[in-house]
Amino acid sequence: MLPTKLFRKLLCLTAAVFLSTAAIADHHGGGHESSIKMIDSNNFGIDQSEIRSIREQMQAAVDGGFVSGNILLVGNSEGVGVLETVGTQGPNQTTEMNDQTLFRIYSLDGATGFP
Repeated sequence: MLPTKLFRKLLCLTAAVFLSTAAIADHHGGGHESSIKMIDSNNFGIDQSEIRSIREQMQAAVDGGFVSGNILLVGNSEGVGVLETVGTQGPNQTTEMNDQTLFRIYSLDGATGFP
């Protein structure tokens, strides 16, 4: 059985991969100021080496052709501790995935069925 901390990280990565496969990009150009309040990732028990490792796995999924892009967001009501993006906003697109990428989520039934 996976340790709880590792399970949560893998679950976040799986959710990022799932969401990225259903992404439909809507990019309105540059120059937008982000409304995302960034906080320390350590608030979530995730250090920089773990973020690098997760990002490498996200990039490997893009490089392997499994998904066109990934976004990982870990946050709570206080702010966002982790926001990592890799790849592009959609298949055969050149616009990079970023914090302004919009998503249409078709179903989360499978992702919400865990205890």
